[in-house]
Amino acid sequence: MRTAPERSLLTTVAEVDSLLEEDVGDLNMFATLFCADIDTTTGTISYVDGGHSLSFIRGADGTWKHLGSTGLPLALSMGEPHQVGTAYLEPGEALMTCSDGLLDLLDLDDPLGQIDGILAECGVDGAVEETMKRVERAKAPDDVTVIVVRRYA
Repeated sequence: MRTAPERSLLTTVAEVDSLLEEDVGDLNMFATLFCADIDTTTGTISYVDGGHSLSFIRGADGTWKHLGSTGLPLALSMGEPHQVGTAYLEPGEALMTCSDGLLDLLDLDDPLGQIDGILAECGVDGAVEETMKRVERAKAPDDVTVIVVRRYA
């Protein structure tokens, strides 16, 4: 039996945004975020993407869908509320999200184009392996995290 979370995604993100603004707002710092609630019964993904824009769904047919940003990064105090995006993870599909440290390993002229190329060529497992190779070669200055969630049935 699925239980509802104690607070909504928007409430959670708003609270974290407020706390970060108090802590680092005067330092001109910000944080990107991808926060999701996945209903494992239906495959429905409700998500808030705060300036992150590095999340993708790999379809069972091998195609990739980019999950766009639903708001600004946290701690910017711009007064714009975040929105909830919705996507679906069908059986055989995978959700992949990467930390923004990945951008340090790419040509900044077209980072999403490079990511699209890696994803199209390598698939999920290959993309994770290629990312780890780039981290080792470049001695990445920021954390590089890749999370993959697969739905089997």
